[in-house]
Amino acid sequence: VSTQSTWDETGEAFQIKELSKFEDTILPNFFKHKQFASFIRQLNIYGFYKKKSVDSNLCFCNPNFKRGFQDLISKIKRIPIKNPAENDFKDRSNTHLLTR
Repeated sequence: VSTQSTWDETGEAFQIKELSKFEDTILPNFFKHKQFASFIRQLNIYGFYKKKSVDSNLCFCNPNFKRGFQDLISKIKRIPIKNPAENDFKDRSNTHLLTR
């Protein structure tokens, strides 16, 4: 595992070093797919974001995911996804306010 992904030098982000190997060996062990875009979507749902890397590796971090701080992991929560249909309905229900 350590050849495809590791902690960055600060210990505040993980980096993916060998994307194709990561997709072929790591993702199928934890997900029902090998699609990196779906993995990124899952990271975003849990509050991870892309961090600039000193080298060309992909780095992702979350304030509650740090090397040596296992107690923080329980604070990582799924971000609620708003239902687009509800938002659309709310927008339409107020259109009468705009037309008068």
